[in-house]
Amino acid sequence: MRKVLTILLSIWTLAVTAEPIPEGSDLPSFGFDPTSVTREADLGPLREMNFEETVLSETETLRIVRIVSRWMDDCLGLSVRNRIDIRLLPIMEPSGASKETSSPTLGAFEKSSTGGALTIRRGLSRRRMIQVVAHEWTHVWQAENCPSDQDLLIHEGFAQWVTENLLETLGLMEDLNALRTREDFYGEAYRWAAECEKANGREGLIEYVRKAR
Repeated sequence: MRKVLTILLSIWTLAVTAEPIPEGSDLPSFGFDPTSVTREADLGPLREMNFEETVLSETETLRIVRIVSRWMDDCLGLSVRNRIDIRLLPIMEPSGASKETSSPTLGAFEKSSTGGALTIRRGLSRRRMIQVVAHEWTHVWQAENCPSDQDLLIHEGFAQWVTENLLETLGLMEDLNALRTREDFYGEAYRWAAECEKANGREGLIEYVRKAR
């Protein structure tokens, strides 16, 4: 089985040409303390948004991170304790030359001794941003709670499972069905997590992910 080989804990891809996310310690960033967020599993603000509109500002990005992280804490028990730096990269520019084969990174989490940095592309639709944040915030939780050498199938499968739960809660059925039926590694990983939940229940899956390598 595949192993996580680097401290870059996730890859989330989309077939549009762009520069990959760099290891950007010099990128502009703003801090987010998840322990300061009021404990309410209220997705109302997300449900009221136009999911097709583009997210451009730090304020909007932080709002989505706040709502998604709060929901993960309250509804799934996935609490994050450390302060996380959030970085926004420029909007992706399509390029006709190679867009069929490229897969730029839309979001990445990089662990550090004090917490880590979550890097996200500007210019994503809210629909895409919500999924990227859910996937990457799961990796933030994993960095605090799971073995660092965890198998990549487990690591990514659980992040996809969390994203699936959020999409189902929000009623984003088209995105939900697309996630469940993906034919790539992420689809395989999600189906592993779904089968584990079916056999062991939600709490059993979460406890397994906490310990598994």
